[in-house]
Amino acid sequence: MPRDIQWKRGLLRLWALATLLWIIATLWSVVVPHYTADAPLTPSAIEIQRNIQNRLDCLGNENARNADEPSPSKCAAKPREQDPRLDVSVQTASDGSLTIILGNGERLEGVPPNVSAKEVADKLHRQFADEDSKALYEPAARDAVLVLAPPFIVLLLGFAIEWVLRGFSGHRRGDAVDK
Repeated sequence: MPRDIQWKRGLLRLWALATLLWIIATLWSVVVPHYTADAPLTPSAIEIQRNIQNRLDCLGNENARNADEPSPSKCAAKPREQDPRLDVSVQTASDGSLTIILGNGERLEGVPPNVSAKEVADKLHRQFADEDSKALYEPAARDAVLVLAPPFIVLLLGFAIEWVLRGFSGHRRGDAVDK
């Protein structure tokens, strides 16, 4: 009776079922949470522009006012936003150009003084979007290996074991036909 069992077919079906369950389990527990996590969204160009325009206005007010005038209230304290990239300060360099300092410590030096806040905001928005997409999709190759490698290693191991066991059997394919 055990010789009537189709071991090769049964084990291959078992492998296919285990592979399907493995892929579903790893996608559900590892991959999906990474891509659906509450990652901080890229600040919109309008938010960035608003913050830069406020900082440029403050810089203009500081340069135009007399020493005895009080500082405008909106320039006194920088609003703390959820995303530190929105925390922007602007300084005038000795050559007259502007230095924009982002909340994460990055500095944009040599910005012309007549630049519009929209131009700077568009550039920063593109930079932030590139950084965010790289951080999101960088582990995709690692995730693919995590999901697909174990089932194929098991499949190759099964083929190797079958090949070794076939070497022990005394039958060859051509010997099965009787004369």
